[in-house]
Amino acid sequence: MKVLYIITQSPYATAAGFEALDAAMIGASFEADVSVLFLHDGVYQLRTEQHGRPGLFKQVTKAFAALPDFDVENVCAHKASLVARGLSEESLLMPVKTINEGQVATMIARQDRVFTF
Repeated sequence: MKVLYIITQSPYATAAGFEALDAAMIGASFEADVSVLFLHDGVYQLRTEQHGRPGLFKQVTKAFAALPDFDVENVCAHKASLVARGLSEESLLMPVKTINEGQVATMIARQDRVFTF
């Protein structure tokens, strides 16, 4: 089964990043073909040198770099979302494939399940 997790929320605004990471790792452990897409404010999850507010949400953004250890090889970021937020591929905590709008639509269409966080 092909499963896509789309992350649209910035870190520390909600627990969405933590929940998406947890869901992706669980999906991969059940041998699903897992992909992760960072879209809109979700690209902020990939920014290096983040600091959460104590007592609110755990800092999980660095844990996204562990996705390949769980056989999650298809990790993408929407190029226009990165550009709109002043981020470059060099400013991200891990290498990701950048994709355009058409590729986002194709990626979504090829999945059996899509979850948005």
